[in-house]
Amino acid sequence: MIRFYTMKQLKLFFTLCIFAFVAVACSNNADSPEAATKEFVKVFFEGKGDSDKLLDIIYVPDSDKMDPQEKSMVMGKLAMFTQMAKEDTDAKGGVKEVKIDSVTYNEDKTQASVTMTVVYGNGTTNDGEGSALDLIKQDGKWKVNLK
Repeated sequence: MIRFYTMKQLKLFFTLCIFAFVAVACSNNADSPEAATKEFVKVFFEGKGDSDKLLDIIYVPDSDKMDPQEKSMVMGKLAMFTQMAKEDTDAKGGVKEVKIDSVTYNEDKTQASVTMTVVYGNGTTNDGEGSALDLIKQDGKWKVNLK
C-alpha cells in the first residue's frame, strides 16, 4: 500500500533534517586536543569556571582514588593559580584569541602536544611562554597533563 504524506509532514521532516545537519556542523568537537586546549585557556587564564571545572579538564593520575582532604587541597591550589593567572591576563586586556599552531600526536593517539599562540586584548602574545600544552586522553576525553 502506498502512503501519501501531507505537505505538513514533509515540511516537518525536512526541517528536522536541516536542524540536525546544522547542529552537527556547528557543534564544537569537545573530544579534540584543540578544544581541550581552548577550554583550559578559558577556564584557567580567564577565570571562567571554578576549580571543579578545572579539575575536570586537568589530568590527575588516580584522581578517583583521592580522599576528600587531598581533593580539597588540590582544588585550593588550582583556585590560587587560576586567580594569579586571571590577574595577569586581565592586566593584558584579557584573552582576545587562542590560535592553535600545531598538534602532534603520539603513535596511538592517546597523547598530544598542542602549540598555541594566545593573543591578548592589548595586542601582545604569549611569545613562546607556555605556548605548548601536553594532553592525554583519559576515558575518551582530552585532558591537560601538567606533569
